Amino acid sequence: MRRTSVRPARLARYAWLAAVVLLGGCSFNNVDSADYLKPYFDSAGVKGCFALYDNGRNEFTIYNRDRYLERFPPGGTFNILTGLLGLERGKVFDEAKTGAGGPSLTVALRGDSTAYFQEVVRQLGRDTVVNRIKAVSYGNMDTEATVDSLWLKPGLSISPDEQLGFVKSLFFKQLHFQTRTQQVMQTVLEREKTPNYTLAWDEAYARDSAGRPVGWAMGWIEERNHPYFFVLNIDGASGAEALLRKILTQQGFFKGVK
Repeated sequence: MRRTSVRPARLARYAWLAAVVLLGGCSFNNVDSADYLKPYFDSAGVKGCFALYDNGRNEFTIYNRDRYLERFPPGGTFNILTGLLGLERGKVFDEAKTGAGGPSLTVALRGDSTAYFQEVVRQLGRDTVVNRIKAVSYGNMDTEATVDSLWLKPGLSISPDEQLGFVKSLFFKQLHFQTRTQQVMQTVLEREKTPNYTLAWDEAYARDSAGRPVGWAMGWIEERNHPYFFVLNIDGASGAEALLRKILTQQGFFKGVK
């Protein structure tokens, strides 16, 4: 694995990554330029980027750092923020339904239910949603679209770097939400829990302003009580989960020995 440092002139572009490194008192020599991951993207027939943050060692693995810093439409990954707001304001509950026969928050999030989350943001109201987007500095904080289409139309965008910072803050309950709210969302995101690992993540897709597909998979994996945070961004309308699993396997996960 080849480790490289980032030139000082580019420091300002590494918003969250730079903050973590500076807080840890470390240099950018802890960034692994993971060119060896390119065959995985080529095999899947997509372009994209991947980043993994080892919290215990303060080490980053980043494939395609230029794309890692670009902003893209969040698509259904924005539903995490909506769900947090809904939980906080009593619009949704951890196990309750939003209406007669409606899905639970867990089912709605995993199914990327647009109708469910549109109804939640309508109940929350524009001011509540917009203010929280700004409070958590969500991406470019573009809120020009109607409140129930903020994540569906061009405008609001977020970088893989910012997404990684968002899920890390959620894991450590550092977002601008009550502790219980963040605990519930952590449970909602947990998809696999085995003696060897716990995998929590969200997968979603969107279209950019030119109509090109954008795919996301982001979250964390714990092994031996040690969290690792990841984000995958691709230019495809499907396949993020399969690619994510191949990369995490290549990184040595799922065995409980990390």
